[in-house]
Amino acid sequence: MARFTFCAILLVLAAGCGTAARTEPVATLEGTVTISGKPLPADAEGTVVFMPAARGEAPPSQAKIVAGHYKAEKAPKGQIAATFQISRLTGKMLKTSPDDIHPTPERINLVPEASRSGIKFEVQGDNAHQDFELK
Repeated sequence: MARFTFCAILLVLAAGCGTAARTEPVATLEGTVTISGKPLPADAEGTVVFMPAARGEAPPSQAKIVAGHYKAEKAPKGQIAATFQISRLTGKMLKTSPDDIHPTPERINLVPEASRSGIKFEVQGDNAHQDFELK
């Protein structure tokens, strides 16, 4: 019985080692996204993705852009790149082949060419005014 108790104590101690919650270096970012100084069209849909420059620092984070505004609660700290996917429907339907019976709605990319590779910047902490103007 004493041997069993000793083994049980060792297992509990081993399980407790290294299980402290690891805190990722993250921040909350919030702001607006504009294109050439103008608000996004009302029918635009989009996301912003925050990717750390150094691997393993923190996981990438993404946030929906709604009415030109986003809020990312776990953006990585340090040097990062923000990339954008913003599009809207054209009202046209596309067929992948002449006999396609399930056409898909056509979308156009609204992110200007110069901003498609992302915007690099540094995140030091929470920022409720991290705005982006895509040009």
